Amino acid sequence: MSLSLSPALKWLLPLALVAVVFIAAPHTPVRADAGPQETACGSLDLSSASSADAAKAFDCFNTAFSHCEPATLVAQGSDAGVATTWTFITVNGTDYGCSVSETIERGAGSTKTTDASLCRTVHRDKDSLRFTGCANAKDVALRIGSAVGATTTP
Repeated sequence: MSLSLSPALKWLLPLALVAVVFIAAPHTPVRADAGPQETACGSLDLSSASSADAAKAFDCFNTAFSHCEPATLVAQGSDAGVATTWTFITVNGTDYGCSVSETIERGAGSTKTTDASLCRTVHRDKDSLRFTGCANAKDVALRIGSAVGATTTP
């Protein structure tokens, strides 16, 4: 006995099989940004953060920098008596190796200014995290609990 299929059914059967395979197959989403995940090392208020929280954030960023892994660190404090927010992001430059993008926001409202720079090195000291070799010719040292949260040296 032979099975006779109508011409329309012969045409639809392969499409139905493709649809079943497509629906039953596992799907893995593809991400455009499939690179390493950025590490958020913290957001510190330098006037009130605990030494333990600061040490954890400083160590996180220093370690990420030493391996040139993507990381961010945000610190709020004062510089010469002016409310200041520093944002540091590791940058993997092919020509110069790892650097740190530094964004500094000073003041508030209509007097707020924003500067940006690249720093070449990060140093973790006992109680601070220092960014040196900055293109704006100023090094930054983040410290906890001092009247000045960060100091810049020409």
